[in-house]
Amino acid sequence: MYDNEFAIEIVKKAIEVAGPEFYKDAMSAPAKELGQALSTMLGLVNTVFTPVALLNLHVKANYERVSKKLKERAAEIPPERRAEQLPLEVIGPALEAVKYVSDETLQDMFVELLASTMDSEKQSKTHRAFVKILEEISPLEANMLKKIWYKTINSFDRKDLIFYEEELRVGKFDYERGLENLERLKLIKVSKGVLRWDRGYYSDDEYIIGFTRFGEDFCQTCIKPN
Repeated sequence: MYDNEFAIEIVKKAIEVAGPEFYKDAMSAPAKELGQALSTMLGLVNTVFTPVALLNLHVKANYERVSKKLKERAAEIPPERRAEQLPLEVIGPALEAVKYVSDETLQDMFVELLASTMDSEKQSKTHRAFVKILEEISPLEANMLKKIWYKTINSFDRKDLIFYEEELRVGKFDYERGLENLERLKLIKVSKGVLRWDRGYYSDDEYIIGFTRFGEDFCQTCIKPN
């Protein structure tokens, strides 16, 4: 797989070489209605995916799914929030990485990151490191993170919350390993063991989990609002 700098250069060179043909599919009527950002994005998707998609049916299927999801997600961005400029340093590596992702949860998170680069309210919160993070979490960990995030943002005060293994529907080993990896990536902060004054006991099977500022930005730009 290409490194980030090379992926960015691929996108830049593709735009230079392809010229008007680069936008042929991207500038279809539906894309135009959604703005220049989506048109450019779809052109980038075409350029990055097409060479490999011709040789690999799995990549071709990913290309079709990612394109469809991007159009749907972009349609949800209000017109006044559609960005005019796109950060290639995020988009290039993200497109290169998502070519090889077939898991639906991870693919959706890549799509959400790409959509966030087109949203003027979210674009500043995107980060090129988010691509590497998505490459370093498993589908199970992605689902764990989503559930933790949804519970956090739906809580009354959004403070650190108590979680149980049963809530995330994973075994003890996967639960602990998943939390360790998410904490290693600086997305969450974890304290094991809870003194329950309200119930009069100490439990080492419960965890207090909170988000770092970096983790909040990641979730806001890579996880679709529920």
